[in-house]
Amino acid sequence: MYVKTTVLWAFVVAVCVTPKPASGQSERLELGRRLHRFESAWETADARRRAGCVPAMKLAVNSFFGLQLSAAGKHLDQAWQTVQGKENIGQLEQFAIGQQLTVEPVCADATHANISCRLVPFYDTAGLPSGQVSVFMTLAEANQQPVAQQEFQLSDLIRGSTWETGLVAEGDYQLHATLKSGAISFSYPLTSIGRIENLDNRLERLDLALVGAAGVMDDTVRATVRDTVALLKSMKDGE
Repeated sequence: MYVKTTVLWAFVVAVCVTPKPASGQSERLELGRRLHRFESAWETADARRRAGCVPAMKLAVNSFFGLQLSAAGKHLDQAWQTVQGKENIGQLEQFAIGQQLTVEPVCADATHANISCRLVPFYDTAGLPSGQVSVFMTLAEANQQPVAQQEFQLSDLIRGSTWETGLVAEGDYQLHATLKSGAISFSYPLTSIGRIENLDNRLERLDLALVGAAGVMDDTVRATVRDTVALLKSMKDGE
């Protein structure tokens, strides 16, 4: 079991700690979401299923360090299916599991009243499913209280859709998305959404404070604040 756990943590460290080139940011973020989903299933799996997913996890780790991030995601999802005992799934689930839900902006001013949503392939899977397929989305507070809900047709999300959520109060939210067709459903990893009042003004004040803190604030703390401000700006701009 030690070897199996080591494989899991090797992947955790790889995704979370390895330096991230700008071109790989969104892929690594998506890998992190899928890894969290896998870890949740791992915690409740028995020893047989844990052992069964190790080969796929090893392939995921090797693909990651080979900078084949899509392949890493595919092997990680295979491990996730194995640890749940769901190695044989239908076409709809095969298609759904390989898709990535992109959402912009994940951080914005509280005056922002919409979210751009799109389903894009994270790796190649089965072709488009036939029949009526919908994606149900809910924007909810931390206590699961919904503040906005919307049903989209799969074809619309593949093209890209704008969800008019309306104004929501400053705070942190989670976006829940579930693909459904008849009795079959598939839930995507949660996406965190933040809305901040007077965001541009607050970021500008932080920039000014950083200038004034040169030589006064601890260099490590100042670098952390600077990087956090830069991250918030990029998230605000939908990067």
